[in-house]
Amino acid sequence: MLTHAMGRIATTIVSATLIALALPLPAAQADTKDCGWQILCIEDGDGADDGDRPGSAGGSGQGNEGAVPACEFNGAEIPCELGASGLFDAALGCYRADVTPQPPPEDPRWWDGTAQRTAAEGAVYALNCLGGGPAIQRFLPIPLVQGLSAEELARRAMSKILLLPPVMHLTPGPGRETLVSLPVWLWTSPTPETWGPNSQTESDRGLSVTLTAKVDRIVWDMGDGSTRECTSPGAPYSAAAGASASPDCGYAYQRISARMPGGAYTVTATTHWTATWTSTTGRSGSFADITRSATVGDIRVGELQALNN
Repeated sequence: MLTHAMGRIATTIVSATLIALALPLPAAQADTKDCGWQILCIEDGDGADDGDRPGSAGGSGQGNEGAVPACEFNGAEIPCELGASGLFDAALGCYRADVTPQPPPEDPRWWDGTAQRTAAEGAVYALNCLGGGPAIQRFLPIPLVQGLSAEELARRAMSKILLLPPVMHLTPGPGRETLVSLPVWLWTSPTPETWGPNSQTESDRGLSVTLTAKVDRIVWDMGDGSTRECTSPGAPYSAAAGASASPDCGYAYQRISARMPGGAYTVTATTHWTATWTSTTGRSGSFADITRSATVGDIRVGELQALNN
């Protein structure tokens, strides 16, 4: 939800944009409420404030670590899509949504200041603009209606794709004790959401962007000041492996955990993702170093002691 502060930042530019778009209504339509430069007012039935409109205060959504904001306008971060207000149109400085159903041909909203237009020439849209004020509905010709760019669709896909923290496995596991210098196996259960590849496609007015995210590496912080970086999910441990070391992602503690808080180490695994995108127009790009983390505690390490007969 946009804030009032962001609405104030955009007021000057948006006002100038809409003044340039303002078109006079013919005399026969003088009974339409006069809203100055806003052409045609569509008022709420009770006049109450609509929390979904740009410039209204409201809650914030949940984002992705390492992801970029969905869209930008005048240096402010805004969502590319805002509920019933529709998609953000950077050319207009407004959120626009299709009016469904479209008005009948004789409706004054089809008037563009010179003629009564038709569906073959454009459409009537509901506009909620960043400068505040009431929502408006007006005709926009086909060349003026601009959809989201490939980059904006990619950012929207990045904000929607589900990327989850890794599912951690260690052996010995939490609550069980290993010994100094003995191998510890590290692995994660790979799924599209926790390891990739995972894809999200977004479309607008014939343009589609597909974003695909996958993990480049996983970094295990072992809690003793050391880390282990692996480029694979790691091989799961099985009893047949005995006391052998992991073939691709393992560790061996060199210090006991008795002096740590609770007498145990806490291990954190962080996956580092790269998301690449391509569009139907051939444009492409990427988002780098998106991270997800999970933590497991109670990893106890004891001292290997020799037995004397």
